[in-house]
Amino acid sequence: MKNIFGRKLTAFAAAAAVSAGAAVMPALSASAEDAEITTAAELVSLAAAVNGGDSYEGRTVKLANDIDLSGTEWTPIGSQDSDGFKINAFAGTFDGGGHSIKGLHISSSSGKEQGLFGIVSGTVKNLTVEGEITASSAAGGIAGWSYGSIINCTSNVDITARREAGGIAGTLSSGGYIEACENKGDITITNKETYAGGIAGQNNRGFVLNCKNSGKIENGSAETQDAFRNKIGGIVGYLNSGKIENGDNSGDVVSYETVASYTADTTHNYVGGIVGYSEGGTVIYSDNSGMVHNAVNYAGGVAGYLQSRDNVMYCSNSGAVTGGTYAGGIAAYSRADIAVCENTGKVTASSEDGYAGGVAAYLSSGMINNCTYTNNDNLEIVGGKEMGKIITAEAEKPTAPPVSPTTPPDGGGTEKISVYAEDGIIIVATYDENEALSRVEIRGEVRANEEVRELDLETGQKAFIWTSFEEMKPVSVIEKDAE
Repeated sequence: MKNIFGRKLTAFAAAAAVSAGAAVMPALSASAEDAEITTAAELVSLAAAVNGGDSYEGRTVKLANDIDLSGTEWTPIGSQDSDGFKINAFAGTFDGGGHSIKGLHISSSSGKEQGLFGIVSGTVKNLTVEGEITASSAAGGIAGWSYGSIINCTSNVDITARREAGGIAGTLSSGGYIEACENKGDITITNKETYAGGIAGQNNRGFVLNCKNSGKIENGSAETQDAFRNKIGGIVGYLNSGKIENGDNSGDVVSYETVASYTADTTHNYVGGIVGYSEGGTVIYSDNSGMVHNAVNYAGGVAGYLQSRDNVMYCSNSGAVTGGTYAGGIAAYSRADIAVCENTGKVTASSEDGYAGGVAAYLSSGMINNCTYTNNDNLEIVGGKEMGKIITAEAEKPTAPPVSPTTPPDGGGTEKISVYAEDGIIIVATYDENEALSRVEIRGEVRANEEVRELDLETGQKAFIWTSFEEMKPVSVIEKDAE
């Protein structure tokens, strides 16, 4: 393992703040005050202030009651200039207090970062949003783009976007969190080479934990035939080195596109009940019951396409899966490790020369370990394979991965942590009452396969494991009662 103890502590602090969705070590000014929102006009004023450069860093905005935005063309809270050089993100804490914002309406064919919030680097929590959005790219019911934390929020917002759309956030990045959120709105994308998901269109090194989607996720529309090489999923469309844990999708995930109109080429789209396409991602404890349909290549009950650094464990599919050339009960095409997954959904490949498998349509490399399937007597566990390995021995079944800690920390007492199967350094971050990072400390180095330690965490603290200078993950925990 590389020795990274010599790195400056400020580097750890910066990454811990990004991973937890907090701004880096904010300094509250003497005049900083929390705010309360009671009217639509006050919410409009908040958007104007943030878009004008007041990030609200270190401050809390509380919603005191339900608000109706009907009749208003909404301007999102947080924005960036047309060149992307100046970003005015909301960096404070917005606490919805369990209230709703109804009547959200955005209609902007060229608008980017569209949602109630345009850009979030702080925290948005305890909020329900209802309405509709038409946008160009990065559209989400709660936020267009988030590299902060979105917690315990519900979106019932129907979204149509050319690119990057998600029920909660269009784009989640840089260690951002979406936790305990639910989407009920329908999501449609209409352009090529883009993403859509029930929770996030794209998850780039972020964390989606304990989230549900029941909205329909659709690629293309009646007016277009150009939505090809797209990645759509019930929870996340495109997962890039991020994590999905305990995702639950019951919404249909469909793509009817067959030909790109201006090239007459057959389209390739990636459709999955949980994730459309993944590179370096982790998907655990996630279940799909929605229908998965792709008129052309790559339809999977959990994942459309998995690359070699992906891990899918303890997941299930019960929804019907239909694909053109590749249709799999768990994955359509896999180079990854798939372990202890179960498929009970009917799998069909419509192409005469297509591949259909009870677990995977095609196993290029990687392995399938102790996975099962039923309701598909005519199928093998895989439709085809190259160098992939299929393991059925019970002795080789991997243990269940530990569950990630909740965010923000709200407990206390003693927690037991389980270290990931890699070398790293344990970091403990402490957050103040506004959930802003206040202190970072190193608790020592761990090795792969080392015996699980116990770690005392105080209220407002959270543990991370630092695996390299570029990457930090939450430390998995097993909760027990505080003494």
